[in-house]
Amino acid sequence: MSANEVVITLPPPHSVGQEEIIMTPHSTILFAGRRWGKGIAGHNRLIRAGIEDPGLYWWIVNQWKSASAKRAWRIMKFFVRRMWLALETNPDPFIRETDKELHLPGGSVIWFRSAENPSSIAGEGPKGIVGDEFPMW
Repeated sequence: MSANEVVITLPPPHSVGQEEIIMTPHSTILFAGRRWGKGIAGHNRLIRAGIEDPGLYWWIVNQWKSASAKRAWRIMKFFVRRMWLALETNPDPFIRETDKELHLPGGSVIWFRSAENPSSIAGEGPKGIVGDEFPMW
């Protein structure tokens, strides 16, 4: 491991297709039941993509007050915080609570946006998107 390399441990995928969803390089639409682990697969996929191919990524939620939105933001912050701490860097400037933006080491940015206001998800060209609770948009 080099001096600038960071190792974080993400939750391991379960044996029923999660690894395939996380590792596939192309667009994926996932229809799966409750408690299948769609959110964890999304976190793994966005962090992996942000590390391997720096750029802008989005996590779009149905509405900010939903439990899934709060959980997704909390979990993603946890992993981004761990990355910066592993680099012995204060993570606070890279976790923007007000804007719901996370800056990863290496230059990627993950924006959390809500589908409540369609104009909030227009204009930019993200490299990847997780559409959380997409059928409810």
